[in-house]
Amino acid sequence: MNRQARAGSPCISVCKLVDLEGDDVCCGCGRTLEEIAQWPDAGYERRQEILEAASARRLAMLSRRA
Repeated sequence: MNRQARAGSPCISVCKLVDLEGDDVCCGCGRTLEEIAQWPDAGYERRQEILEAASARRLAMLSRRA
């Protein structure tokens, strides 16, 4: 595994699951439970996909609060 694939978790230690369109999503990092479980074994490309999806979810959660 290369150095980029070993990048740290996007977890910010604000771990609380919320329902977002039928998925359990962490309100801290924006990842689904499945993505959190996949993270340790995910390669660079998969991690980038997870980060992009998580970012979109965080924005969706913020817009619902407004």
